[in-house]
Amino acid sequence: MAKSTDHRQVRSTFRELLVNPRRTKESFREGNANIPALMFWDMMASHGIRASTWEVMMDRYYKRKYGVDNVQKISQEKTNLQRALSKNNLTWNRFMTAVEILGYKTLTFMATMEYESGDVYQHKVKIRNPFANPATKANPDED
Repeated sequence: MAKSTDHRQVRSTFRELLVNPRRTKESFREGNANIPALMFWDMMASHGIRASTWEVMMDRYYKRKYGVDNVQKISQEKTNLQRALSKNNLTWNRFMTAVEILGYKTLTFMATMEYESGDVYQHKVKIRNPFANPATKANPDED
């Protein structure tokens, strides 16, 4: 019984954050959130992903990953991810899971380093989404 209540509480908290992802992003910025948390909420805000859309995307991702019949594992994973995404200190592993759920084919990180000498170096890393599906859209409500 306690686990079910915990799942509902986490889901409710996360849904509240998704009501206005831009405001959530700004509050995370003010609360000194780490880079993965800020990037995640920036993505959610720029794509306008609502709670119902996120639920559909998570269901699709976890059913594909664990199989349709593994209901308990899927529920546990969804709750754990939403709990992690609700905090301002997000691990890179959880961030990458969230990006995989968003359905992107590739994700590119770029860092630009500028030195006082005027030298500028750019480093770029491109990561493929192992769960990318050409039929998956960032917003499944758009048809």
